[in-house]
Amino acid sequence: MESKSEDKPAPQQRVSKDLADGEIFKPGDTLADDEELTVALANYVPNTVEERRLVRKIDFTLLPCLWWMYVLAYLDRGNIANANAAGMSESLNMKDNDYSLLVYLFFVGYFLCEVPSNMIMNKCRPSIYLPTIGFLAGRFFLGCIEAGLFPGAIYLLTCWYTKKEIGKRFCIFYTSGCIAPALGGIMAGAIVKGLKGVRGIPGWRWLFIVEGALTVFCGFGLYFLLPDYPRDARYFSPDQRRLAQIRILVDRQVSIGSTTRRITSWQAFKAVVTDGKAWFFLIAYSIIILGMSISYFVLTILKTMGYTKVTAQWMTVPIWITGAVSIGSVLDFRQAPR
Repeated sequence: MESKSEDKPAPQQRVSKDLADGEIFKPGDTLADDEELTVALANYVPNTVEERRLVRKIDFTLLPCLWWMYVLAYLDRGNIANANAAGMSESLNMKDNDYSLLVYLFFVGYFLCEVPSNMIMNKCRPSIYLPTIGFLAGRFFLGCIEAGLFPGAIYLLTCWYTKKEIGKRFCIFYTSGCIAPALGGIMAGAIVKGLKGVRGIPGWRWLFIVEGALTVFCGFGLYFLLPDYPRDARYFSPDQRRLAQIRILVDRQVSIGSTTRRITSWQAFKAVVTDGKAWFFLIAYSIIILGMSISYFVLTILKTMGYTKVTAQWMTVPIWITGAVSIGSVLDFRQAPR
């Protein structure tokens, strides 16, 4: 007979919670409006066999989709460095400042559209909105569109995982940012070497064609694979969807009878802007971005050291593999709250 629980349910405080659009409830809902949800919340016991089975299912459905989407996004944003090392600047008679401007344009769009993108995603199904990002291109517009993927993926993870679970899952997700450049270096070397001059097209153009086609193909498939929010996710039974909602409510200390007041995206934005912790993380992330910019110029540096176009592509692979291993070595398997 399956064990019902390993832990005693924590006492719940009677608190009022503000929930962002689209997470668990429909507009104007309260816990009292849903008798089934109220009963389930009252009877919730944490860490049951059913809950552990649900978490494993989330791990094998949601996390791989988001991980692969971020790999593709990184390939799309980073292939300009591979193309430049393969002769793009020479073919287009570009100066060094022209290439730097192209890199800069991506981040302008990225900066301007991250927050608005998550506001839009609150009104849409993630399984529609996030894969659509894979279909749209253009350097400035690539930044605008891809700006929504990283914050959107993090937001969706928080809708499914509790505070104790999210740390490890985020580390796993973020390894994609290291695997993608390593994969990009391997692919770029193979494409530039194998397709150079085929049908009169230089290797760096084939790089954009092949990686762009891969992104579009996978983006279409993710329409059918990526789960939505817990309340209406595909591939989950009604009982599993209900349990997914309950565990997040308990994790956020929403009590029976409390009102889940609907807040607008702008109210949520204002709350973040006035939160001191958000500014601390903004500064920390800005420092990280400065270090990440080297990825767009390391291939150019390697070429000046005498490496060929193909060898320079492959020389970057160990750098990113080391990063992925480093992240993996510090995965928070202790499940500490984050």
